[in-house]
Amino acid sequence: TPEEIEYEKEAYLSVCESELRAAKNFEPYAGDLLSANWQGDAVASLGRPFNQTGATLSMLKNVGEAISTLPTDFEAHAKVTEVLSKRQKAIRTGEGIDFAFAEALAFGSLMLPFKAGDQAEGKRGKTEDLVQRPMEKNAFLSPMVDHPTVHVRLAGQDVERGTFNQRHAVVIDQTTAARYVPLDHITDTPGGQASFSVCNSSLSEEAALGFEYGYSLENDNALVIWEAQFGDFANNAQAMIDNFIASGEDKWLCQSGLVLLLPHGYEGQGPEHSSARLERYLSLVNDDADRVSGNQQTEIDRIMHMFEELDRDRDGTLSLREIQKAIGEEQITNIVELQSLEGTQTVSQGQEQYFFRKEDYVRIMLQWLARNTEARFNMSVCNVTTPANYFHVLRRQVHRPYAKPLIMMSPKYLLHHGPAVSPLRHFEVGTHFNRVISDTASVNNLRQGFTDLDPVVPAETRRVLVCSGKVAYALHHSRKAKKKNDIVLIRLEQLAPFPVGDMITALAPYSNAEVVWVQEEPKNMGAWNYVQPRLTQMLRLLRERGLRVSTQQEVHYVGREPSASTATGSFFVHMAENKQLLEEALA
Repeated sequence: TPEEIEYEKEAYLSVCESELRAAKNFEPYAGDLLSANWQGDAVASLGRPFNQTGATLSMLKNVGEAISTLPTDFEAHAKVTEVLSKRQKAIRTGEGIDFAFAEALAFGSLMLPFKAGDQAEGKRGKTEDLVQRPMEKNAFLSPMVDHPTVHVRLAGQDVERGTFNQRHAVVIDQTTAARYVPLDHITDTPGGQASFSVCNSSLSEEAALGFEYGYSLENDNALVIWEAQFGDFANNAQAMIDNFIASGEDKWLCQSGLVLLLPHGYEGQGPEHSSARLERYLSLVNDDADRVSGNQQTEIDRIMHMFEELDRDRDGTLSLREIQKAIGEEQITNIVELQSLEGTQTVSQGQEQYFFRKEDYVRIMLQWLARNTEARFNMSVCNVTTPANYFHVLRRQVHRPYAKPLIMMSPKYLLHHGPAVSPLRHFEVGTHFNRVISDTASVNNLRQGFTDLDPVVPAETRRVLVCSGKVAYALHHSRKAKKKNDIVLIRLEQLAPFPVGDMITALAPYSNAEVVWVQEEPKNMGAWNYVQPRLTQMLRLLRERGLRVSTQQEVHYVGREPSASTATGSFFVHMAENKQLLEEALA
């Protein structure tokens, strides 16, 4: 009726007038901008659960067996059956886990609840188990803590099967067309696992990515992933990436742990199917090249000064109670390294106390600083080369104490490349994500091939090839064929934020070697413009510390020439460029 219409108009105008009056006296409060129900606690106290990214052997085997087994009356495609049989063999032998299987293990292990008290094998973070690696983010592995089930959500173009016929998250019965999702059947216990959502989306990249970003804002206890069919298809969602994903936390304090899987790599598939435009994402990270200043000693001095200020009785120890008083009860629960040290136990006034020596306190605080260093950067950009590292970086999205978007240059060729596998032991508790992998690293899946070359001692190494992504495999195979035992490879698995300490540790042994950056992309693309000033700073730092004899001032470049197009459209030209790249790198 006209009366009802008039009433609604008046009610609406009344609300508008009321809001206008309130706006004149409004004082913004940052906490109000944290729209999601979990973000206030996350920003205020880093309240997200912090855990190792490795999983227990029993959990890995349970998940692996479950997701590689189909119902007896299910008739899958012969090729899918072959894939699942290979996975079953890999989980039983502990060898040959490929990228797609590592991804499924990461999903499945997150979907199950973890009880630290039930852990029977693996490291528990005790003092004798701690691995000391100065200036690395995981200098001391923390103890495991209880963690609930984590919902996993995967959306994008052809994600159910996988663009490159690798994932098979959904299996189709060849007779009935029934769908079977292995990750939905990890356990038969009602409520014993979180849900797994996998959905093929249309080629409306901006809309699909925008939805997943919003979902990630409202669901902290979830691993949310959007995958492009090829990495450069994300071009059509660039506004969403620039305006929200890369800058949302800075503008609105909206934290997101969204993962973008962008298939990237040069295999001769042409300009529209080669590059995920790595350079664009690196330019969006708020990582200053001048940050590479090697100021750890300054931090040590500050920490030692704090210890001396707190040590009022000058007995060279601090009690947990004294540390708690200085740091605050709420914050001390987030310094999980304190839980991993067995201090000297005493009983005072009927209560137990733990005392820590100065060297222990310095180690604890350095690790806490290192673990939280990356919290001030807006997102991470990675290009991993081992299935185990892929497993860890996915689990890291949930298990580190803050949420950040992850931009992943995901593999294509490596998905089916025989040597691109990891043993199961690299997934277990006590292992972690490696931002840098050198030839001599224990987690290097190509280490045996390097050892077979009978390499020269580090001081006699002639050239260090620093690279990222699948080009490392091409360099390794070519080096082996040419029997070059005076050239070493260092793989940069996390490009941004740049892993300063890890790179110093990797470069330091090769004091007289020429340092060369190698990439597949044209010189005006890829990571060159990002890594060049940072690697140059590395050389300066090493010289200043007396760890470098060579007088090399600038890092040298090997890769394709500058180009307006990301790649050639001719496969023959592509192969010629690859040959030239390898010959120049190994000259």
